[in-house]
Amino acid sequence: MSTSLQPKRRADDVTALRVMTEEMRPLLVGDGYQMFDVRAPKSSGPPPHQHPWDESYVVLEGELWVSRGGEEATLQVGEAIRVPAGVVHAYRVLSDGARWITTSSCPGGALDFFSDVDETSNGPGDVKALIEAAKRNSVRFADPALG
Repeated sequence: MSTSLQPKRRADDVTALRVMTEEMRPLLVGDGYQMFDVRAPKSSGPPPHQHPWDESYVVLEGELWVSRGGEEATLQVGEAIRVPAGVVHAYRVLSDGARWITTSSCPGGALDFFSDVDETSNGPGDVKALIEAAKRNSVRFADPALG
């Protein structure tokens, strides 16, 4: 196995996947691990949901409110949190905008889910496309009205 210390991808050089109002840039994918550079405007974030992959967030810019399994935290720059697979969670951007790194374990479907939403959505407000992509990718919303 060959390992290089040179960066393989820069966030600004990667095409963003659009998931509602968020931009997900896949930085590293493979070997049981996925990493995304995420950028989002104020008040954005998903409703409470769960999925079969672990996830973590590390805030690079702004402020992020996170709910995980009934607990809540506000993350500032440099702070991180882990969300185990199957745990209901949500987040919301509190600042004018935010940027963070999201990592997820594989097998899982974070990249598949983000790509599915990006390919099938007609824009940031296309909730139907989000719900349908969630069903196809084992993402379950806590609110039964969302499917």
